[in-house]
Amino acid sequence: MKTHQNRRSEAQKREVNPLFVQSLEKGFAVLDAVAQSPQPASLADLMSRTGLGKSAAQRFSHTLTALGYLHKDTATRRYCLSTRALDYTFAYLKASPLIAAAVPHLVDASELCHETINLVVPDGLDIVYIFRIPVRRTMLVATLVGRRRPIHCTSGGRAMLSCLEDGEIAAVLAACPVQQLTSKTITDRDSNQILIKRARIDGYSVAVEEAMFGEIGISAPVVNMAGRPVAAVQSSVSTTNWTEKRVRSELAPLILQTARLISTPLAQIQVAWPPDDLLKISR
Repeated sequence: MKTHQNRRSEAQKREVNPLFVQSLEKGFAVLDAVAQSPQPASLADLMSRTGLGKSAAQRFSHTLTALGYLHKDTATRRYCLSTRALDYTFAYLKASPLIAAAVPHLVDASELCHETINLVVPDGLDIVYIFRIPVRRTMLVATLVGRRRPIHCTSGGRAMLSCLEDGEIAAVLAACPVQQLTSKTITDRDSNQILIKRARIDGYSVAVEEAMFGEIGISAPVVNMAGRPVAAVQSSVSTTNWTEKRVRSELAPLILQTARLISTPLAQIQVAWPPDDLLKISR
């Protein structure tokens, strides 16, 4: 999940704009602090995570509770997100032409391979899972939409990066923080560039145990008419049942075909990643 500090640094990179409402930013900082907390957050937690004083933290948390976005436990006086937060997830998914185009093909792919099939989109230096079709043995966290992973060490991220120009790829990799999710995560920029260029040739990317031990990820990019990346079709399989060689020979053709089928109705979409993201990253 994107942290308040990341949001703040993004805000600082923008030119001073009289339209920017700082009080609204602080309200979202409180909301983010609650969302990021692994357990219900106390007022002290909110103050620590946002840098707000006690009075401001109280006022923002009270307002968000009154509006229905936070729930406050009367016994513990701690805050958590309310179910109203799901309204935005539903609205986003319902209105998305990408989701509408992708879902039938994702379902078909899942039925054919009997493995987890996901749809991921880029957001800054992350990928975000926006639709997931799990298999029965999948862990809970791998079934939830909204999960973020670093763009540089995931098959979905590399698949989308492979559609960019070399200079754009270099700018993204230069901005990526060194983040090792497992002992097999490839963080070296030169090595990542090689993997991205291979994905450009193959049409798909494979990451072996880089995001999670025991997992092989494979992804192919969904693109618009200009060939710019919009999303990626991704599948995660277990190393217990699959090898990288088998993934490339048996699963890759299905992932490639699914991504192409989704890309076709999206051909006229002009807004693709990165429109403004790369400008923010390169500053």
